[in-house]
Amino acid sequence: MTWYSWGYNDYAEPGRSGWVSGTTTPLLDAQPTSFPGGVDIAHLVVGNTEGVACSTSGDVYCWAYLPAGNTSLGQCRFGNQFTYPPNALNPPTKLNYAESVGAVEVAMTQQGTFWRRSDGTVWGVGYNQNGEFGTGEAATTYHGTPIQLTGLPAGVTHIFAKDDGLSTWAIDGSGRLWMAGNSANGEDGSALNHGNKLTHALVAGMPATTVTQVAFDYRTVYALLSDGTVWTWGRNPLTGTTPLLAPAALSGITGIQQIFVSDGPSTTFLLTTGNVLQGFGSDSGGMLCNGSWSGGSTGVGSYVQNDHKSLPPVTITIPGKTASKLFRGSSSTYAMFVLTTDGQVWGWGVRDNMWGNAPPAYATTVTTPVMPPYQVFPTSFPSGTTDGVIMAERALFVAGPAAAPAVGMVPSLLATIVG
Repeated sequence: MTWYSWGYNDYAEPGRSGWVSGTTTPLLDAQPTSFPGGVDIAHLVVGNTEGVACSTSGDVYCWAYLPAGNTSLGQCRFGNQFTYPPNALNPPTKLNYAESVGAVEVAMTQQGTFWRRSDGTVWGVGYNQNGEFGTGEAATTYHGTPIQLTGLPAGVTHIFAKDDGLSTWAIDGSGRLWMAGNSANGEDGSALNHGNKLTHALVAGMPATTVTQVAFDYRTVYALLSDGTVWTWGRNPLTGTTPLLAPAALSGITGIQQIFVSDGPSTTFLLTTGNVLQGFGSDSGGMLCNGSWSGGSTGVGSYVQNDHKSLPPVTITIPGKTASKLFRGSSSTYAMFVLTTDGQVWGWGVRDNMWGNAPPAYATTVTTPVMPPYQVFPTSFPSGTTDGVIMAERALFVAGPAAAPAVGMVPSLLATIVG
């Protein structure tokens, strides 16, 4: 599988060769991410300014922003294999630790890198700032070589990490959810400020139904269950005020197959089993396509946002297309992208360098929303890929065909926005 990337390049975020320290010129064309030749990437995760991936052969690759912990000691989020300075690692480089062999899934926080191996164990390297390594040791401990995350049951099936919240999450073989790290907003399910949780423990108050996915706002946690319901806890996602909430199902929300939360504007997206795209929360930058727009289909005009902090959610319609997968990756963004059933990538929200070579009509300011939804590339990417679309705060990754897509975006017909 070939991954293409573009966007900001201050810290080699797109992971493409040729980056030098001090570079600030963005990469606006879609070109292959510079993984070593012959490496087939199975799982890829990106954070605000860093990336990690694992190959089908079980190796872990890392790139972009290096520093973590005490930079005066040269500490890095990828461990002692590297030193700081420089401030970024490029191109993507394989971790050469014996413990990183056999990786099948990866995750990351702002300070550390984590992977699940095929034997169900979870390992990490980097800076343990808030107890996210779950070892019981005091926070602010640096691990220059990989350690196993203890306190988790055998046979972990999925791992997640809250990038800016410095916590790690795991689903065990029974579908139960575990966490360690920052729980200042009741992320542990307690509805209390418990500060740092130094060991992994089951999230309190969850039903027996299997958890299949976890997503995060800055202060709110969402879990998708196998019965298609969505549970949430921490700060109230509909009001954002105290008191903190214990886990509870979102009222009236059923038949969901995927969730994503953008914690920049605090917007939640739901994809139903019938491939209906829904959302609620902030409409900042046009995230919900729910406001009033002047400017027609060119993207030049003004937008007045219309927040929707209630249920049921609004429906977002892509003209003539059906959404099949929401993007994954860093949630600190004010733009949204989806993969459609015919393998195309469509997006909307704040326009910046993640949009690549935009048509001339978009050459205004970075705060001009992309409205209505537009197709990012005219060449279709295959549907049914492992991840489809992955988004960092400052770069976009798409799993595509071996041949490079045509450069630039092609505007769609006028979108129909319902809700």
